[in-house]
Amino acid sequence: MLNARLPVLNGLVAFWIFGARSVYPEFEPASALTEKAHALYRKSVENGCSAASGAFAAIRSEEMLKPGWKQNKYLRLFMERNRPGIRPVGGPVLLLGGGDDILFTESASQRVFRRFCDAGVVVQRNIYPGLGHDPLVYGSLRDQVAWIAARFAGEPAPSNCPTTD
Repeated sequence: MLNARLPVLNGLVAFWIFGARSVYPEFEPASALTEKAHALYRKSVENGCSAASGAFAAIRSEEMLKPGWKQNKYLRLFMERNRPGIRPVGGPVLLLGGGDDILFTESASQRVFRRFCDAGVVVQRNIYPGLGHDPLVYGSLRDQVAWIAARFAGEPAPSNCPTTD
């Protein structure tokens, strides 16, 4: 859980805290964020600023979360419900990953892919070598549109899950 050590990624912690608060209104961000991070959180997120990534880049990663945050009931629940492949899905999945993505790494993509396959989900996983997290969106756009168009055309979704004999 949250092993990143890049200050520019600290804004993701703010979005994660915001997401937990959205799902669990009784969750208090101050119970997990340090005083310094909580002050920025209130200023950047709760007051409507969408530039949290930049604001949180000024804080060292180690200064974001209080010791013991992993035991927070609401954060644990939020993390558990946000594990792709654990809950049933209602249709086929196109799972894309960038070979140079530091947020959704190839190994993370492989774990999610395996969970989907093990659950019997029809899933197509494509890795785009050399693409990071944001460039993946644009570098795979044609494949995304083609995959979606094929579903609307009634074509069965492909799967590249390993077959079991």
